[in-house]
Amino acid sequence: MLISIVRLAMQGPLQALLLSSLFFISDITSWISLSLVTLLVMRKGFQSAALICLALLGLQLLPGIGLRFIDAMVLLTLLIAGQTLRATMRLDVALLLVAVVACVVLALTHFYAAHVFAPFAEAFVQTKRLFPELAKVLTEDNDTYVLRSVGSWVVIKASLILLLARYWQSVLYHPQGFVREFLALRMSLLLAGVWLLMLVLVQMAPQPLNALSSALRVPFLLAGIAICYWSFQRFAIKLPWRVLFSMTLLVIHPLVVLVGALDSVSNFRYRFAAKPPESQA
Repeated sequence: MLISIVRLAMQGPLQALLLSSLFFISDITSWISLSLVTLLVMRKGFQSAALICLALLGLQLLPGIGLRFIDAMVLLTLLIAGQTLRATMRLDVALLLVAVVACVVLALTHFYAAHVFAPFAEAFVQTKRLFPELAKVLTEDNDTYVLRSVGSWVVIKASLILLLARYWQSVLYHPQGFVREFLALRMSLLLAGVWLLMLVLVQMAPQPLNALSSALRVPFLLAGIAICYWSFQRFAIKLPWRVLFSMTLLVIHPLVVLVGALDSVSNFRYRFAAKPPESQA
């Protein structure tokens, strides 16, 4: 069903505009709209999506819809990342750029328009009031926690939408290409060095801006997931273990981030590719 919608949206600018606007109206389906815009940018360039982006931003001025800050940040991030992916054909660069652009935009927003985060802070205060036991665990101040949560969510949502758009592009134009591309996802040593430098700089920033360091870990989390799923295929790991990995990802994600970072140095796929799976038991 979704593939049919995507195929229809790619047939012409009017179809893309109508479908993107239609799905953007609801919070539940806005990710489809953003994925269509990203796919259009990757296929035809930023100019082809400019009118659609203006339409989506204009929709937020209509009564009953309101400003959706998360979606606006994701849209801006995806425009830059999608154009970069179109120009470089490097998924690793595009995903790292998603995190960097989102963090810069959120930092500037917090500096010049901190009131935008007020609804998120109020929701956080209400949550602590309703769940006193949870309030004892969440020791960070409101601004730090809100910026950490919003930053992580923007980067995760933008990254997943970018991957979805890339998958749709593969289905329509390069069958099976996305699976190989994702399983081969690996941050280069240069990107790892740049990422480490940015992570240190953000950690040294004053509160609450240092909370954005969590968002910067997302690209290496995805790289770690890619190498894990590659190893599942390489060593024929059974489905129950794969499901267990996915279910516990929320808990073990720091370890997965570490695996993604180490892979940029060690290149696990290259080390294991020349060896038969039986010898790795």
